[in-house]
Amino acid sequence: MQGGMGDVVWLVAPILPQSRISYRRFKLGFPKSLYEANESELTITLKNGAVIWFKGADKPDSLYGEDVKAVVIDEASRIKEASWHAIRSTLTATRGLLRIIGNVKGRKNWAYKLARIAEDGA
Repeated sequence: MQGGMGDVVWLVAPILPQSRISYRRFKLGFPKSLYEANESELTITLKNGAVIWFKGADKPDSLYGEDVKAVVIDEASRIKEASWHAIRSTLTATRGLLRIIGNVKGRKNWAYKLARIAEDGA
């Protein structure tokens, strides 16, 4: 996934402290000359104007309203179903891209069920 001028991309973890882990790793892995970091917002603004926003899914209502071009959901099986619906709604409005990643936890959550549907080729 790549962001263009002014595009917003989210990396969403189950809770905000987990998003901070990805935020710190990003800053360690990329040259500082390529981005500006905003510690209070947990955003990375790239030189082309794209913004990577590291968010927690613990408050589903915070996942509506932004024009998001792409989302990575990390540890998806640990995210509330209400957060999944918020992300899906947000991406539907922008026709944005989605990547769902993480380890499987349980068999009754939305991510597990969605993975089984994908495995069946639907």
